[in-house]
Amino acid sequence: ESSVAVYLDEPTDLPAPFTQYDPEDKLAWMVALTDLEPLDTVPSAPYPALVMLGHDDNNGHIFVDLERIGALNVTGATGELRQGVLTAIAIELAANTWSEDVQVTLVGVGDRLPLALGSGRVRHVEDTETLLRNLHGQAAAVEAALAELGVDGLEQARTTGADAEAWAPEIII
Repeated sequence: ESSVAVYLDEPTDLPAPFTQYDPEDKLAWMVALTDLEPLDTVPSAPYPALVMLGHDDNNGHIFVDLERIGALNVTGATGELRQGVLTAIAIELAANTWSEDVQVTLVGVGDRLPLALGSGRVRHVEDTETLLRNLHGQAAAVEAALAELGVDGLEQARTTGADAEAWAPEIII
């Protein structure tokens, strides 16, 4: 590959060296690999819940930011296929470099997966009651920390480097 193409879900201006495919369309951008320079420091990942869902007709990767979309409905011909997709997402989040601070919680399924992966990023709870109790406490702590820092949302907190570890998303499967 000599370039990377990015297709966004809403019009956005991307910084150089990205260029627009079409000056009228801020949804499609590209960058030549030769235009990329090595980073002196590695910033905190602004999209730690980014996972690959498959490929398009040109064999390009299709990614989705699970945190941004809020919910993903997986449908398929059989429960086994759906379970396979969800397991693959959990494994990817447990292995991605940019997902190192993500917490994946499996609810009522995959009780052996956390031990099998051994990454510390995946845990299992038996029921939604336990899950909701845990999440309620986490949400209150994050909201208080954002307010104290005076930042406008998680993406800004991550990209400004403000206590990056505190903004780890929780992905529920």
